[in-house]
Amino acid sequence: MTMIQAITCDTDICIALYVGQPGQVPELIRLGAQRVGWDVDRLDGPHRCPSCHRNGESVLEAGECPACRGRTTTLRHGEACQYCGHVLPPLPDELDDEDPTDD
Repeated sequence: MTMIQAITCDTDICIALYVGQPGQVPELIRLGAQRVGWDVDRLDGPHRCPSCHRNGESVLEAGECPACRGRTTTLRHGEACQYCGHVLPPLPDELDDEDPTDD
């Protein structure tokens, strides 16, 4: 059985979650979370997600954001998290559908 570790936000009512890769050691999970904006400097907490850390807004709706698992909104060139602002580029097949003269 593969163990997957995660980091949760310690702010009240926030449901943010950073999920590590299968089999990844805890230190690499912590470093990955820091790279996308998590405040996880102290191993024993408190841990704060990018949204709570930057603007004090708790993640209230789950979605596809890889940084906090918050809800994303579709933009012209990808998707953006409504909470932490993390931008996801469009998938390669979505790029093929774009009109090159549309800029």
